[in-house]
Amino acid sequence: MDRIKKYILAALLVAIFLAAAVWAYNHWHQPQPVYMPQHQAETPQGIEAAANNAGMHISPGQAQEVSQAVQEATTRPPDQIIQTTGAGMPHALSSVQGGAQLQIVTDPSKPDQKPDKPTADQPVNLNVYNIKVYPKHLLEVTAYQNAADVAYMTRVTVFKRTGYLGPVVSYDADRAGSKVRVGVRLSVPLD
Repeated sequence: MDRIKKYILAALLVAIFLAAAVWAYNHWHQPQPVYMPQHQAETPQGIEAAANNAGMHISPGQAQEVSQAVQEATTRPPDQIIQTTGAGMPHALSSVQGGAQLQIVTDPSKPDQKPDKPTADQPVNLNVYNIKVYPKHLLEVTAYQNAADVAYMTRVTVFKRTGYLGPVVSYDADRAGSKVRVGVRLSVPLD
């Protein structure tokens, strides 16, 4: 029994170390903005190309949703206007990122061209689209000693946050009575 406890403790320590490493990487490694023409940002192919340039995967359905959101954003006033120059642009971009995994920058005055890099003292007037990429469905499988559960969840909005909701089936060999339980799982990010 002591040997099993040592394996469980080692596995727990490895899981904690990996979780800390992932958190640290995500905390200090912010995605770089992708500069592209406005017309390209309004197409699913353009969004997929921007995601590939940022080193992330995006599904065709997600690319379609994002391109529609970019098209809709051009018909309404901006959420925020920040006055800056070429020297202050990197700081301004990171300050409005707000946890987005993908940031697309376009020039509204030249919708068919990629934005030019401004000089240090040049005023900047660019469109910035911050995109949080969440898959539409999640499949979770968890295995324990003598137990397992499987959940299939769909993306939902809960308290103005993107979360996942769906059925879960659990099997526990050590449970007295019925070994299988069916329930509902809700996952909501806290940050």
